[in-house]
Amino acid sequence: MSGDIRFRPEGALLRTYLTAAGIAPDSFKKPMIGVVTASTQMFSEKPDARELGNAVISGIEASGGIAVRWDTTRSPDLMAWGHAESFSFAWRDQLADFIESWTRQQSLDGLALVGDAPETLAGMAMAAARLNVPAILVTTGPNRWEFGSSNGADAQKKKIFSDPFMLITETLFKDKKAKKKEDAEHQVDWFRECLLTKDNHAANSIDLVLEALGVCLPGMSTAPSQSARRHELAFSSGERVIALVKGGQSFRRFLCANAFSNAIRLNAALGGSVDVAVHLMALAHEAGMSLPLDLFDRIARETPQICRLGGVGEKEAHRIEDLDRAGGVWAILNTFRDSVLPTTTINGKGASELAKSTVVKDPQVIMSRRPYHKESGVGVLRGNLALNGAVFLLNQVVSELAVAQGPVALFENEIEAAEALCAGRVKKGSLLVVRGQGPRGGPGLHKLRVLPALIQSRGWNKVFPLITDGRLPDTPAGLFVSLVSPESAMNGPMAVLRAGDWIDVDTKARQLSVRLTETDLRVRMARWQSPEPKMKRGFLDRYSRSVSEVHEGAVLK
Repeated sequence: MSGDIRFRPEGALLRTYLTAAGIAPDSFKKPMIGVVTASTQMFSEKPDARELGNAVISGIEASGGIAVRWDTTRSPDLMAWGHAESFSFAWRDQLADFIESWTRQQSLDGLALVGDAPETLAGMAMAAARLNVPAILVTTGPNRWEFGSSNGADAQKKKIFSDPFMLITETLFKDKKAKKKEDAEHQVDWFRECLLTKDNHAANSIDLVLEALGVCLPGMSTAPSQSARRHELAFSSGERVIALVKGGQSFRRFLCANAFSNAIRLNAALGGSVDVAVHLMALAHEAGMSLPLDLFDRIARETPQICRLGGVGEKEAHRIEDLDRAGGVWAILNTFRDSVLPTTTINGKGASELAKSTVVKDPQVIMSRRPYHKESGVGVLRGNLALNGAVFLLNQVVSELAVAQGPVALFENEIEAAEALCAGRVKKGSLLVVRGQGPRGGPGLHKLRVLPALIQSRGWNKVFPLITDGRLPDTPAGLFVSLVSPESAMNGPMAVLRAGDWIDVDTKARQLSVRLTETDLRVRMARWQSPEPKMKRGFLDRYSRSVSEVHEGAVLK
């Protein structure tokens, strides 16, 4: 972006508005930085981005810049379920378009992007890459409240669920063998405690990965919420974006192949997040790069899980503040310092330098000598059912299902599948397949939430594998395969599956296939008819017609 528009004849109207906003004409030569804060009153479990944005503005002004602030809402990913699920992921691209449009209209010199939810931060980073202006990410941090003890034993006594959707399953699908349920008021208490204490890798994965990518200041992703240190980092972020503008360092400078590899390794070391994989592929697309899905698998094969962040009720109760105390993101990467690839980070230091100079302060949190799993992260399956790939988490596969085969139990949504399971209509040995959940078919890349929680809570995770072209949570143990590509709505092989077809899954050999010949598949696909779109007008209709496949990041074409 160039500030010279403020001095050309066609910039007269802009100069008028700037003057009316209280900016003196002699300040027009100063770098003008857009400060975007994502906030909403609908959900209050996260710190207010606007409050942290004030510290960013102070840093910008102290360094001789002009802060032009505007607010946007955040994506409430946790609460997106049912009809709202279609909007959760699609919001990421809506936000990127919004930031791009506003920044170009105002001819801003740089951006400071303040947010929290995964789709929000991903959309902000995508906009910065698309614009390629000097920009910095500022994360608001983990949940601001702690509701009771984070000790797993205490949580079990209080019957707190680590996944709020496990609680929903108790309401939707009564377990006849279970003891009498507590009243609705107690369920509300459980749900509130579960929400306010949930503070794990899944909830904060994109924050951590953005720091490893090098596009926010070191320590930003783990600094305690509303702490003096987090506000100091926000202030320093404002100062840093001015330095980036003056040094002519645009956002894509930091998005090289080495940076993405380091971020993928950090994600794997923490246990992996499938959502992060999609967001990183989308960010690479906006940077004009290709980030192949197989790179995630290669790094996962050579990366042990050395840190496990868990919410209340989980056996490993390490939280973000524990990781911060242990040294944070760069202490984890210190364990892999010989594999951390050289690249410049946004604070001016190299990734290799940061990894080598940040020591592990607590080996009980960052367990480099006794890893939880020898291989960790996003694994990739291929075969005639997943021509472009499908993913699973290496560290979540139970030994009973490392190799699975059986007939298909086919469903078009997760509630139908859950009802069938609870009614005993799915025979043991079957593989659950829920299709029509991808970027185009969802629309919006649905995340199945209730079904995985039900499988986990009823102890079926060692019995029933789950396969979908949508998304799945990162935490349940079992065999959960997601992001099957091509998706069924694109006439992928999953679209022509029939109940009873035999599927083979081999996580070691990385195979996902249906026992049909190429001729059988070709004939079925030739006869396939596209279903009626779920949305026939509005944003989601346009989204479903223009979104790319998930192995390309599910970006708008």
